[in-house]
Amino acid sequence: MRAKNKTFQQIGGIVSEFIKRYGISNQVKTSLILEKFTQIANKILSENISSEIKPVYLKNKILAVACLSSIAAQELQYQEKELLQRLNTEIGYKAVEKIKYLI
Repeated sequence: MRAKNKTFQQIGGIVSEFIKRYGISNQVKTSLILEKFTQIANKILSENISSEIKPVYLKNKILAVACLSSIAAQELQYQEKELLQRLNTEIGYKAVEKIKYLI
């Protein structure tokens, strides 16, 4: 019997190839930005406020965030500069320039 020539690939390379092949890199980047925003908001904002906000979409460097109350939107607006600075620093480029509040 003849042995098959097997090569191993790292999963990261396979996933990257899949993302490129199907043209979903922008959607993946956006999803990662939304998740990173949530993580940072959980660190900066109180638990009550962070549980009342959710990033919804990113378009033209504007992050839309749904707020369940005007108090949550106000606190988010107060912390916007710090949130965006930390978000863009952790991502490595200026992905978000401002936040749009959806109440």
